[in-house]
Amino acid sequence: MRDELGVQPIRHALLARLVPLGRRVPAVVAYDNFQVQPEAMDAYVQMPTEVAPHIFEHEQEAHEHLRRIEDAAAMGISPRST
Repeated sequence: MRDELGVQPIRHALLARLVPLGRRVPAVVAYDNFQVQPEAMDAYVQMPTEVAPHIFEHEQEAHEHLRRIEDAAAMGISPRST
């Protein structure tokens, strides 16, 4: 992920598919061979707060996933295995 513009298509695609379902669905998020550049980190970290209510079946799962991404960002590392 090079910049904030790279996050927008991901957010849009996820929401376009998930919101019409009208229910939460389970998800597996893999970060294998994935890196987020510093310029995109803020937008990438914000995305789960917008998408998580539609993905994760349990609020605690959503919060745990978001916490891992935020922890990775705070340590200055790409969220590869969070």
